[in-house]
Amino acid sequence: CDIDRQGTGLSRPAPRERSGTGTGTGTGTGAGRENRRGAAFLSALLGRPSQIAHSSPRMPRILLTRHGETAWNALGKLQGHTDIELNDAGRGQARALADSLCSLEVDAVWTSDLSRARQTGEIIASALGLAAPTVEPDLRERRFGVFEGLTRDECATKHPEAWQAWLARTAAPPGGEERELATARLSRALTKIATHVAGTAIVVSHGGVMRLWLMEILGTTVPQIANGTTFDVEHDGTGFRAALLGYRR
Repeated sequence: CDIDRQGTGLSRPAPRERSGTGTGTGTGTGAGRENRRGAAFLSALLGRPSQIAHSSPRMPRILLTRHGETAWNALGKLQGHTDIELNDAGRGQARALADSLCSLEVDAVWTSDLSRARQTGEIIASALGLAAPTVEPDLRERRFGVFEGLTRDECATKHPEAWQAWLARTAAPPGGEERELATARLSRALTKIATHVAGTAIVVSHGGVMRLWLMEILGTTVPQIANGTTFDVEHDGTGFRAALLGYRR
């Protein structure tokens, strides 16, 4: 395994010029710059990446990660519940993530039922010699309704009123999932996993719903989450706390 030799606990994937964002928006080098700005903000918001040693080995530990890149991520299209597989870059990101986590004592892998998350989890589980991932549908991405398959510019052009309401966070798009429902769904899934895993679980979910959940527990704005970004999450029986585990500069 290719472990970070300086003891940060997670070797960072090599930066790419083009990468998806937390909701599949942005293209080309602009998306790369947005990801770097988001990574810097997350680093300041959540603190330095957590160390490989863990202060509470008996407390359930969840390594919550966004799936690897897809073709729609690279094109800046919102995916939501549309089932898009990993591209070659995404499979490489999953292998790199497995490499960076192989010194941890991981007990299980859980994923959403969408292909991009399942494939990421399967690659990680195979590389770490673990059983096939447990699939949990509540880990799914937020449903984006009429926005799915469109870029930000296309959303603004084809559905201008719905897009303005989305930006103002006053309404979900037609056919979309309300933010409160998506947040509650992910929280329910993570609570379930925390009660089933005594040690450490890698949980592969999606950037949009992860971002909403983090904003809920942190009480502040969180930038879009790049593919492969991982958070160290603990559940003490009453609530969650999260720290940034790995990020891309």
